[in-house]
Parts: sequence; structure tokens; C-alpha cells
Amino acid sequence: SRPASSSTLVGSVHLLTELLSETDPDSFTHALWLRDMARAAVQELKIASSWEIILAATLSRISFLTLPTGLANKARARRELSPPEQEVVSQLPEVGSRLISKIPRLEGVSKIILYLGKNFDGSGFPDDKVAGEDIPMGARILRIFDDLAHLSSSETSRYRILTLMQERRGWYDPDLLDALFPLFVPPNGSGSAEDEDMVEVMANELHLGDWALSNVTSEDGQLLLALGSRISPSSLEKIRVCAALTGIREPIFIQKRFTKAVAGGA
Repeated sequence: SRPASSSTLVGSVHLLTELLSETDPDSFTHALWLRDMARAAVQELKIASSWEIILAATLSRISFLTLPTGLANKARARRELSPPEQEVVSQLPEVGSRLISKIPRLEGVSKIILYLGKNFDGSGFPDDKVAGEDIPMGARILRIFDDLAHLSSSETSRYRILTLMQERRGWYDPDLLDALFPLFVPPNGSGSAEDEDMVEVMANELHLGDWALSNVTSEDGQLLLALGSRISPSSLEKIRVCAALTGIREPIFIQKRFTKAVAGGA
């Protein structure tokens, strides 16, 4: 029965991710970014059994499939919601968890998704007594990354973003936030108001290997490249096409990853 169960698992996950990519490309792009950040985190934290966390990141936005397009857009941007809309959006972790729970062997993934909106002090959804380290570690990790992505839409410095998060007492696991801080501060970052290696560029000045220090979006709000992503041949071509068709929100903040190594003769 194990091969059959594995086949069901892989097939179900593939179906859900394909459906999300076709129905809500922006949520799918965010989920892929979150998956990449989760991989970096489990490596940094040396988590041995990490597949549930990575898969939870991949499926974290699956509940958005249940929303009308307009409400999904508002929820994704965290815009102001009416009371009925807020009630629906607040239940998204439970909806996602319920969808995932129907897939064999994903009980742990389902629990991570259920607690994505839970604060470290126990407040938030779900309304239960679970708090602190009793919240699944995967949920605590993904909560940090999810808020990082949102804050990056209005802040350009990763240092300022994480400083703001550290000031939100009770929201995040403070030990995890400290441990993950190095993943988002540029090398040799000093903690000053500006990131030392951050550069403002226009879309036509982007190069392969640059790292995005802000979300790259089209003029109509489509996410093209998420904060923390490296510019690949495919993403660079996508940005160039979009720049020609609809325009890109500029300037774009990047880190030229290899500048110091070249300058130092490495």
C-alpha cells in the first residue's frame, strides 16, 4: 500500500499546485518564494526532517482557490476588508488545513497550515490555547517569511523590515527571528539605516545574478520577482517583456551579489 499512498500524495500535491498556478498565478509565485525561503531556513537551522515545512510553504496559499478573485486580490495585498470579508479571510488557514488533511500522510503539513496566522503569544487564529513552542515550528518559520514579503512592498531595506518585526512583541518566535535574520541582511550589513550593498536601478539595468531587495512588480501590480530572489535568465526575460508591454514600477532595489568579491580580487 505504500507505493499507492506515495503515488496518491504526489499526484494530489501536483494537482493542487497546478490548479493554483493556473487560477491564481500571484499566489502561486508567492508560494514558490516561500518554499525557497523555507529551504534556506531549514538548512540554516539544521532541521533534519524538513519536508513537511517545505511542502507546507508550497501549499500555503491553496485556500485562496476558494475566494472570489476580487477578495483574493484584497487579501493578498492585505488591504482593508469589510467585516464579512474579514471573517472569510480569517478562516483561510482552517480552509487550507482542511483541504490538505484529505491527502494521505499530510497530517503534519495540515497542522502547519492551520497555525500560519497564530501569534507566538497565543493570540490570533485558531482561537485555542496553543502558544509559544507548542505552535508547529513550520508555522512559526513561515509566519516570519510571509510577513517579510508583505512588509517588503512598502519598505526597501531588509534591515528596517526585520527591525520592525522585532518590535512587534508577541507576534513572532524571537529566537527564530534572530536565527533567520542573517538570511535577509546583506553580507557585511552593519545595522545602519541603509543596507550597504543596496543599489537603485531601472528595469533595463538589471543583470543575471543580481538579488532583488524589493519585490519587482508591473505597473498594474503583478508580482514578477519576489524579494530575496536571484535574477535568472527566465525572470530577466519576463521583466523585459513586461517592461515593454505594461511598464515596471521603478526604481528597483537590488544587491549586486558579487561586487565585493570582484573588487577584492577574490
